[in-house]
Amino acid sequence: MFDPDNIKLIKSRDELRNMFPFPPAQIYLDSVMTQLEKYSRMIIEKSSLMFLSSVGERGIKVSPRGGKPGFVRILDDQWLFMPDGKGNNKIENFENLLSDPRVGLLFMINGYDITLRATATAYITNDASLLDRYLLDGKRARIGTLFRLESIYLHCGKAIQRSGLLDPSTHQDPEEMPSVGTMLKSMIKDMPYSPEKIDEYVAGNK
Repeated sequence: MFDPDNIKLIKSRDELRNMFPFPPAQIYLDSVMTQLEKYSRMIIEKSSLMFLSSVGERGIKVSPRGGKPGFVRILDDQWLFMPDGKGNNKIENFENLLSDPRVGLLFMINGYDITLRATATAYITNDASLLDRYLLDGKRARIGTLFRLESIYLHCGKAIQRSGLLDPSTHQDPEEMPSVGTMLKSMIKDMPYSPEKIDEYVAGNK
């Protein structure tokens, strides 16, 4: 069994910096922006997958958000709006935002290895003028999230390249993997439903 007490840990900023003696290149420091410009706009407009991270009373959370390209709407150079899609109703990220509105965002584009990272202040809204105008897959959401951008910066494609995410030859055959129903049946003690019933529910909850 793993024993973390026998592992050497780095616990100070000085010790950490000694492991990285060279400062970051100035180009990386200069690339952090505080508002959108044409290329950061382009990535958000073409993004169909965004990861949202939050921390608050429900703990640390990271969850994916997806839709057709541009499902996160650009209101202006500082503000974004995302209608909320149907999900599991755990609303953990939303509850976090009520106690700490700071979030991290990561935008990805299918077939492209450069991502866009952002930090923002997030606000939950049920404002009709936004929800009536910005639909998700043709449907009006119950609520949405406003993001006031604080920092925006590009992330190079090295991690995506190393992962082989864009290389079809490395893709996992989904037929070789268990369904979500099979996994939840195993994970949850005394689960009363069959894997097939769970899969049917999940498939319909979109």
